[in-house]
Amino acid sequence: MKELELVSVIIPCYKMGAYLADALESIAKQTYEYWEVIVVDDCGPEDGTHDAAAAFAAQYSDHRIEYLRLAENKGVSGARNAGAAEAKGEFLAFLDPDDLWRDHHIESHLSEHSTADTAVVTTSRAEYFFGHDSSVVSGEWGYSDWEKSIFPQVLALRNVIVPSTVILPAEQFRQVGGFDEDRSMQHTEDWDLWIRLVGLGIEFRFLQQFTVLYRRHEGGATADRLAMRDRVESFANKNHVKLFSDLGISVWQLSTRVDALEARLNCLQRNPLIRLMSYFQKIIGSGKNPTSSSPPRV
Repeated sequence: MKELELVSVIIPCYKMGAYLADALESIAKQTYEYWEVIVVDDCGPEDGTHDAAAAFAAQYSDHRIEYLRLAENKGVSGARNAGAAEAKGEFLAFLDPDDLWRDHHIESHLSEHSTADTAVVTTSRAEYFFGHDSSVVSGEWGYSDWEKSIFPQVLALRNVIVPSTVILPAEQFRQVGGFDEDRSMQHTEDWDLWIRLVGLGIEFRFLQQFTVLYRRHEGGATADRLAMRDRVESFANKNHVKLFSDLGISVWQLSTRVDALEARLNCLQRNPLIRLMSYFQKIIGSGKNPTSSSPPRV
């Protein structure tokens, strides 16, 4: 890797004091050590956010660690943008305070960036867990391999790229204007940003490594399904022209995949060996005597 480049880690905080210390500690454990942290308190109630940030700054005084408290609540987009405005790094990384990074997160991303001839956005794979026990992983979070193969058109169908999995050049983030701060789009603001970066011609690269632990809990941004429905509607109203075009392509690609799977299934069903295996499976499942009925003609 060429000369070390500074990564600015931006953490937007609102009522997440119970989790912040763990998120910060996951930064301290990174194998890539050239980072700074900007904790943005979005005018939240006193919940330990300031104390956690101050303790971390005292412990890791060899790094630039800033605590920024907003005078008024701006929402997650405004908080991230405020942190980005203070960032000095060539790269921006957005870590939500209730998520965690594996210790190779930054290094894995920067290694991928170092192979690119032009600016790219990198996003890694995530595992999710519930509550406070991150040692018990419940599953994976992200696009399937097939969905990645039709990116960016798949953005017309759904977004599962969470900010904690992304590292991108600060210049391109600022070039597209950062996150949309319209409050009606809160928690779809990342989806909107990805679309605008794609519109700028930026390539998205999907890392194979699992580098993020995504926490799911009742206080999470997407827990309120009714509120999320309204936010998605606002997002769609803003992006409907782009989405309509990509949606048609996505649906066509999906239909061709379904057709291919159906053709493969029909071929398998006509295979004599598969038919014979299916016959014996039915016999075993029903408890019948195989000699009481005739096997299928193959």
